[in-house]
Amino acid sequence: MKNIKKVAFASTAALLLTSSLVSAQTTVGGNMRIGLKASSAAGKAASDTNITKETQINIANRGNLNFGGGTYAAGFSLEYDGDEAAFNAVQHFEGNYINFIFGNTTFHAGSDFLKPTNVNLAEIVGGPQTIYMTASGTGAASTGTSGVATIADTVITGEKGDNGGFGVGIIQNLPGIGVVSGKYIPNRTNGIAHSDTANAALAGGGRNSMYSVGFRLNQAVKNFDAHIGYNVEDTATPGQTAVAQDITNLTYGVKYQMGQIIAAAERTEQQYNSTGSDREVNGFGLGYVVNKNLTVSYGLYRAKDSASPTVTEKTQGITIGQSLGPVGLTITAAKIDDANGTVGADGKAVHVQLGVVF
Repeated sequence: MKNIKKVAFASTAALLLTSSLVSAQTTVGGNMRIGLKASSAAGKAASDTNITKETQINIANRGNLNFGGGTYAAGFSLEYDGDEAAFNAVQHFEGNYINFIFGNTTFHAGSDFLKPTNVNLAEIVGGPQTIYMTASGTGAASTGTSGVATIADTVITGEKGDNGGFGVGIIQNLPGIGVVSGKYIPNRTNGIAHSDTANAALAGGGRNSMYSVGFRLNQAVKNFDAHIGYNVEDTATPGQTAVAQDITNLTYGVKYQMGQIIAAAERTEQQYNSTGSDREVNGFGLGYVVNKNLTVSYGLYRAKDSASPTVTEKTQGITIGQSLGPVGLTITAAKIDDANGTVGADGKAVHVQLGVVF
């Protein structure tokens, strides 16, 4: 009897799989980047030269639903950077999503797909933030992609709060105008999801829920892009107000292209605890499209923290982006001054990188 049940179950599973393949399409793609980066601290107190690497595989599936005239899209990614030794531990939340699409409305569940506040308009061609250098000259990623320190894994630039948490959300396309989106993450602890047989931790301390909302105006005016987003992470521990650290990120920016010239500006305002400590980062980008294969850009980011009100961290750099057909080449030369609000913590770096998409 048990064998009969097993056969029946296997047959049913095969039937469901076969029927789903009829209306579904699966694609496999990815990207790879390999580069050479040299960095050094002020006065050559420390220096480093490294090969850099990032590889990613993307698996996606889409098809039609059998109700409401809707469609679905689902997928996940496996990313392996050169400095990630524990492959299984760090790939847990890369590009996971299951989306249900009904006309202009998309319902989303997953991680690293919907990020309402993670918009970086001032990075015309990569930019100085993507060089990930520290003033020590080690060449490792700084605590914030512009060198700004982080609180509870919240990066003020780059991710701007929406970094790797599993949750649910909605995307509403406004034809001819832009997109409104929102996401809720019930548990931000380590940005992970629990297994399907595990219970969530019941401890009162640590990080709690997070929500993000954003609006992207990218259809209303030709060559004009703008966004605004707001992110809140509730990290207050009940009954322990001394360690309450609700984190908020307000980010907004604009970008416009006129002929061969591209100009952009953005700003992020972050409050990272209950006493009102805050940071702000202002970013500016200017690009020139030489031809369809070559673009040159300049980026500048100025960051301030209320913990060091008289010091302004400054990251700036020039990036050249050249298309070699199926291969892309970027060359970035950047420098950072007064990293993390520390006077004299300066560094510079050059990063040459090749990339392919497949």
